[in-house]
Amino acid sequence: MVWCDGAAIIRTQWCGSGVVIHWTPGEQHHESIATAAGRYGSPYRAEMIATLKAVEAVSEKLTDSAVGVRLHADSRPALQQLAEGSTSQDERNGCKI
Repeated sequence: MVWCDGAAIIRTQWCGSGVVIHWTPGEQHHESIATAAGRYGSPYRAEMIATLKAVEAVSEKLTDSAVGVRLHADSRPALQQLAEGSTSQDERNGCKI
C-alpha cells in the first residue's frame, strides 16, 4: 500500500510532497519519502510530485510485474488527470508517471 500527499503554504509557495509505503500489509515496517516540491508551485504540482516519487520508489524495488500496488492519494484533480493517460498530460510530472 502506498499513500502520497502534497501541499503548499499560502497555496503557491514552499511546496512539499510525502510518500509512505507499506511493503508488507500488517507489518509495522514502512518506508517514508519526503521531497521539496519547489519554492513556487501549487498543491496540484506537489500532489503530482508525490505521486511520481511513489511510482519511482515502487518501480525500483518491485521485480515482479504481476504484483499489484494500491496507491492512495487525496487529490481528485491529479488522479483525474493521470486517468486520462500519458498522451493527455499537460504537466511534465504527469508525463513521467
